[in-house]
Amino acid sequence: MRSAFPIALVGVCLVSTPLLAQTCSLRTRGRCVFTMSGLPVGTLGEKTVDSGLIAAGIVPLSNGGSNSIGGVSSSSSLSGSAAYSLLEVQANAAVSTSSSSPNGAIAGVDTSPQTQFTDRLTFQKAGAPNGTPVQVRFTLIADGSVSRSISFAASPLAARASVRATLDSGAFSNPIGIGLDTYTLNAGDVSMPATVSRVGTVFTGSSYNVNAAISANLSFLNLAGGQSGQTGATGRARVQIEMLTPGATFTSCSGTQYTPCNADLNADGRVDDADFQSFAAAYNILDCADPAMPVGCPADLNSDGFVDDLDFSAFAVAYDALLCE
Repeated sequence: MRSAFPIALVGVCLVSTPLLAQTCSLRTRGRCVFTMSGLPVGTLGEKTVDSGLIAAGIVPLSNGGSNSIGGVSSSSSLSGSAAYSLLEVQANAAVSTSSSSPNGAIAGVDTSPQTQFTDRLTFQKAGAPNGTPVQVRFTLIADGSVSRSISFAASPLAARASVRATLDSGAFSNPIGIGLDTYTLNAGDVSMPATVSRVGTVFTGSSYNVNAAISANLSFLNLAGGQSGQTGATGRARVQIEMLTPGATFTSCSGTQYTPCNADLNADGRVDDADFQSFAAAYNILDCADPAMPVGCPADLNSDGFVDDLDFSAFAVAYDALLCE
């Protein structure tokens, strides 16, 4: 119950297993830039990390660095983790310069995707021969934030911050993209927070890859002469998969079940006060057709087109359990 599990990772193995002969994998990677003019020779001005392909566990992402000379500073950081069904990322960059110094500075974070997983699903149905069509629903739940602050008037493309989560598979058409951007979203993406589903027809005895990723990118702050700025982006994404055809099931290469946890509205792997605040806002709106309702009407837990007392009852059960398991 809630009092026994204060955080989402209780009871989860935190070690990583190298990828051998697998068709499923986890990966984290990214580049941080934190350079400036006038750095002594040999001083590190950027750093790239890459976990490589890992078969199992929770794969951490940690990168960053900083430099400072004579009132001029540059820093950037990137963190997060990759696990089957749950991806997280956070990036920050900052530059401060001095009008009395000739040195300029650059900071930013890039590389996509930064946290990702690939899994392979095989479908079955008891008593049915291989090749029998069955239906399955794939859902991507994503939430995040972006920030941008600079000390002077500049183009929206300057100091751009973005976060984007994606889900695609050969089991359905039209890959899913959910994001936030201080400039503009990718074509076809919907804005966070959102819950987006795709229904696909698959065939028993056949296997299909599922790919999910999330990235936070911060375009380079290239400043001098007393200018300053900072950018940031965070994101979380969770994938759930459920069979719609009675009697049909699937197994995954990773062993993950991708169990639905619809009340986890911010995709962090648990149902807590943050989710309650989102649910309460949707409950006050009521009608999923209202333009003020978040995309996909994620708080409509029973899919009847309204966020009402029936949904509250379902939410309360999940809130009491806390963890998505």
